[in-house]
Amino acid sequence: MDLSGTRLGAVPLFGRVVQVIASPDGVHDLQVAYLQDRSRRVVRLHSAGSLARAVHVGDAVLVRGVVEPGMTGGFRISFRPDGLRVAHTHGNSFDAGLVFRTLSRSDAD
Repeated sequence: MDLSGTRLGAVPLFGRVVQVIASPDGVHDLQVAYLQDRSRRVVRLHSAGSLARAVHVGDAVLVRGVVEPGMTGGFRISFRPDGLRVAHTHGNSFDAGLVFRTLSRSDAD
């Protein structure tokens, strides 16, 4: 996806953790739920490394992301400071492009 000319900046995501899957090395997959237009949406996030603090179901999270070029010609959304990023597209998760468009539209409101 060509992002040239796209209005980019910090992409905020505020939501509540609804599922945490932790591996033995401390890397997490998180399911985060948030509201958009009175609809509940869920996005799957993956941590690139150990998180600075423990994350539990029910925790409120606020992360600001920046869009970076992806390895496959697409893109990913990297979240800082906790090293979270949108997981690669799987059949049971949102496409990263849809997540970006959703958050960008919300950010513009």
